[in-house]
This record gives sequence, structure tokens and C-alpha cells, in this order.
Amino acid sequence: MDNFSCTINLLDHESAIVTLEQKCEEVKISLEKKSFNDVKKEKEKAQEEIKRLEIELKKKHEDIGRLQKEVLSVEKEKHAQLMKLRLETDNKVLKLQKHLAKSQQTYHASGAQSDIFRKKVQHLKQESEQEIMHLKTKISDLERKLQMQNIGTSSRPQSTGPFSLKRKRP
Repeated sequence: MDNFSCTINLLDHESAIVTLEQKCEEVKISLEKKSFNDVKKEKEKAQEEIKRLEIELKKKHEDIGRLQKEVLSVEKEKHAQLMKLRLETDNKVLKLQKHLAKSQQTYHASGAQSDIFRKKVQHLKQESEQEIMHLKTKISDLERKLQMQNIGTSSRPQSTGPFSLKRKRP
């Protein structure tokens, strides 16, 4: 081969190299643009997802607030019902105690007139004691249920104020 053909081959190769370098640069620029566009699209998708999740979170917070208000309302209602039942049972106990005291006074005043009267008084006394025990059991069951509901629905400490659920024992 002569010098001239080597030079032509060398020029052809150099021109091919330049062409390939240009094509590489074009592909590189194209990839960078495509990559930039892909990143931009992914960023937009992520921002939309963030907005959607923020809206959902806000709704959840609103639901929690609403549910807390409902729980508080139910607790107040249960407390009012318990107080009403306690007053009713206390009134019944008081009536039974008065009736028992009256029966005993009548029994002592009459000087034990008959065995039948004594049996009636005993029977009334037993009934009143049973009623008192029944009412006390009912009160303790209701208090226990309310405490269990309070434990299940709220981690707030129990009230120790004038409306406390703890019954004072004489």
C-alpha cells in the first residue's frame, strides 16, 4: 500500500470517528433530555400522591375528632343513666328500710300479738334484704360495666370529683 491510500484510509477512519463521536454526543443529549423528562414526570406523580395522601390524612383526623366527640357524648349519657339508676335504687332502698322500720315498730308496739304477724314481718324483712342485695349487685355491675367501657374507649384517668363513679361506703 502506498502512502496515499493509507492517508485516505486514515482520513476515512478519522471522519468515521468524528461522525461516531457526534452520534454519541447526540444520543447522550437525547438520553439526558429523556431522563430529565422522566424525572420531571415522576416528580409530578409523587407530588400528586403527596396531595392525595395529605387529603386522606386530613379526613382521618376529622374522623378521629368526630369519633372522640361521640365517645365523650356516650360517656356523658352513660354517666347520666348510671346516676339516674343510682338515685332510683337509693330511693327503693330507703322505702324498703322505712317499710321495715315501720313493720318492726308495729310489731314491737303490738307486743307480739300473733305468730302470723311475726312471720309476715320476717318475710318482709327477708324480701327487703333480698331487694337491697339485688340493688347493690345491680349497682356494682353497672359501675363495673361503665369502668370497663371507660377503659376500652378512653385512656383518661377516672374522675374523683363529686360525680365520681366510686361509691362511698358508710
